[in-house]
Amino acid sequence: MTTVARHRFALPSTGQYAVAICLPIVAAAGVGYTGWEAHSQSLALALLFPFIWSQAVSRPHAWLIAFAYFEMVTRGVPGGAAVFFGEHAPLAAGWSLWIASNAALAVPWSFLWHRHMAISYRSALWRTAAALLLISVPPLGLFGFGNPLTATGVVFPSFGWFGLALSLLILPFHQTWPRQMLLVLLVFYRIDPPG
Repeated sequence: MTTVARHRFALPSTGQYAVAICLPIVAAAGVGYTGWEAHSQSLALALLFPFIWSQAVSRPHAWLIAFAYFEMVTRGVPGGAAVFFGEHAPLAAGWSLWIASNAALAVPWSFLWHRHMAISYRSALWRTAAALLLISVPPLGLFGFGNPLTATGVVFPSFGWFGLALSLLILPFHQTWPRQMLLVLLVFYRIDPPG
């Protein structure tokens, strides 16, 4: 075997592997936190989640990325559950509800992840669309906060169903052609002052 072939299949160093593991999880948490703030324009950041998810190195890693995203999106659930269930409900009820719902929402993203999504638009298209569909319809859709398709109304205002279809077609570009996807988002993204 030549040195080029050995080098191509060599494992990355420990530091590079740690960055490859931690960076997508932190990025997903950051997108979940900032994308679902008070300003509707920041919601467009939710469209970055499928790209971050596609950077996973394994199925458990894909689950952790999705879990971190949904945890940050729904960070107010424990406090809301305490108000909803009243002062007599145990504190663990809100926390359990928060963790269990987000763990369930991360499952489709884990099962549908594949290592070839970054090079195959067709694979990325059907896997991303299937994951979005699974978290949109019951039973997961009943508590499916933070769906990236919600950003369609901000990025493609007044496009209606065409905007939703356009989002489904464009989202896999994140995985296969990230630079071109950024250009498309900049062209279609409408900047309005918050208010």
